Amino acid sequence: INKSKIELRKELLIEENSKCIIFVWRLIPIKNLSFLLEVFNELYKKDSNYKLIIIWEWDQYNELKNYCINNKLNNVVNFLGFLNQKEINKYYLASDLFLLTSIYDNFPNVLIEAMWTGLPVIWSNKWWIPDIIQEDINWYSLELNIDLFVKKINYLFNNKDIMNKFSLNAKQY
Repeated sequence: INKSKIELRKELLIEENSKCIIFVWRLIPIKNLSFLLEVFNELYKKDSNYKLIIIWEWDQYNELKNYCINNKLNNVVNFLGFLNQKEINKYYLASDLFLLTSIYDNFPNVLIEAMWTGLPVIWSNKWWIPDIIQEDINWYSLELNIDLFVKKINYLFNNKDIMNKFSLNAKQY
């Protein structure tokens, strides 16, 4: 994809100044999307520039959509449904941060996809990761605690140098 982040954001209707977070995967309970939405809700209460994109397949859509409606997030959380890989890559490239809040997982391909596009990553520390990926270099691994996630996300968005360093380092893996 030979377009800049700004060009992709225009094409995908993502505001240029938004703090865009992306989640890609199946909407099933083990992925812990309710936790992700609670984190996003806290972020959005403090800063309306946050935007969440969820590219998904399967089960929990109605439950999660209702949470967004009940918490007045339906205009800033976009459920895009299933997309082909080329379209997913556009959203990765247009986003600022990848979140993965799974309760348990093997090593997920979406993590490699996100890092390949240069996205810094924050994930739950509930699963195995390979030794080649080093914390504080291109990602943070956190306990499943809303305050910790909110604090670390805000820290990255408020420290552009660290965000840029994480982005550059992510591409190396």
